[in-house]
Amino acid sequence: MTTTPASAETAPADEKPRGGGRNLVTATVVGLTLFIGVLVTAWWSPLAFAILLYGACMVAIMEWRSQLVGHGRTIAAAPLLVGTALMAVGTWFHGANGLAAGTFAAVLLVLAWRAFSGPKETMRADAYAGVMSLAWIPFLGSFLMLTETDPDGWQRVIVLIVGVVAADTGALAAGMTWGRTPLHTRVSPNKTWEGLAGGLVLATVATAVFAYFLLDGQWWVGAVVGLVAALVSVVGDLAESAIKRSLNIKDMSKLIPGHGGLMDRMDSMFFAAPVVFVALSLMLGTA
Repeated sequence: MTTTPASAETAPADEKPRGGGRNLVTATVVGLTLFIGVLVTAWWSPLAFAILLYGACMVAIMEWRSQLVGHGRTIAAAPLLVGTALMAVGTWFHGANGLAAGTFAAVLLVLAWRAFSGPKETMRADAYAGVMSLAWIPFLGSFLMLTETDPDGWQRVIVLIVGVVAADTGALAAGMTWGRTPLHTRVSPNKTWEGLAGGLVLATVATAVFAYFLLDGQWWVGAVVGLVAALVSVVGDLAESAIKRSLNIKDMSKLIPGHGGLMDRMDSMFFAAPVVFVALSLMLGTA
């Protein structure tokens, strides 16, 4: 749903540049199209946004599952997809309480399904992986839906998404221009502290501007959201980088031209969504 945020990369002479040789023009056009499409959908209709969000979650679930299956995990697609649908229905009709109930039912379904299928030797590891899949993707993603259904919901969603995208943009620009100090050499050697700082600055400024126009002049709310989104989204970015490094893969799939898989675009947004939802609820209230 968006570009991976909040930390940029340098490109020493002996390393590949950011994007690993991807076509920059294609990546930019596709990225802007996705970005605008999501914003328009959030503004247009909560139901359309829900369909888009949970459809994307199901695609991301299948991408992630295919990588796990390729590395010896036995995880059926049916309970993960049905579990995602249960979270979607629960969240749509009953908000946070519905999400909690849907998540509980989804976890039980995944565990029960695995208990009666697959080799016993890997049952525990497979069960952990299945539950992690639900927690990482549809559970975290559901906080975008909770945000959308709050008062001024679409405005809040736009401020959140702008914060994450601005963090990525600022990080890329600052990292390419000034990046010298590695952020975490083991997980992502080319990401830099300078890039992180650039992402924090641009995200804070951009969300303050959008909040001024969308949230009744409350620019300071946007500034807080931008800062929080940038800080938390970099954790999501690094988390997926660590997972992909452990699986020895570059992208979750090749679904999106110039970007990799859908999960590669949504990881940091998912991590930012619950924290921003709580921050906005504390500052602006909930339904």
